[in-house]
Amino acid sequence: MLISLLSYLGLVAGIIIAHYTKEELKTGRKYFSLICQAILYALIILSFFYLVKIVTLVSLLLFLTGLLLTHWIVKDIYAGLGSQLVILYHFSLSTIFVPLAFLFGISYASMKKISFKKIVKTLIFFTAPLGIYLLFPYDNLLFLYYGIAVGDLKKWHTR
Repeated sequence: MLISLLSYLGLVAGIIIAHYTKEELKTGRKYFSLICQAILYALIILSFFYLVKIVTLVSLLLFLTGLLLTHWIVKDIYAGLGSQLVILYHFSLSTIFVPLAFLFGISYASMKKISFKKIVKTLIFFTAPLGIYLLFPYDNLLFLYYGIAVGDLKKWHTR
C-alpha cells in the first residue's frame, strides 16, 4: 500500500522536469494531455472489468452519487486517481496502478503551473479515498469511487 502512495511522487517529478525544460513544454503540451487521457481511460476500463462482476442496485446508486459528487463538489483530478487506487488496491492490482499514476503525475505537472498549496490539496484528495476505504472496506463503496473516477475523467475530457 505504501508503494501505491509513492506513485504520487510523479507529480513532484513532473514539477521538477517542467522547471528545467520550459522551452520543450510548449511543443509537448498536446502529447502530455494525450498521455494523461490515455492513462485515465486505461485505469477506468481496467476497473470496469473487475467491478462489473459485483453490480447491484445499491452499487449503481452509489455510482451515480459519485458522478454527482464530482459534478458539484470535487474539483480535483487527483480525487479520481485516488479512487482508482482504492479500486485497484481492492482487487490486488496496485502494481499496475503505480507506474501509470506516476506517469500521469509527470504529464499533469508538466502541463500545469502547480504551487505548493496545490500539491498539498491534491495529496489530500489523492489519499482521502484510501483512508475512507481502510475505515469502511465495503464492496459497494467501490462504485462510489468508480463514479468519482468516471466523473473526473468526464471533466478532464470536456475541458
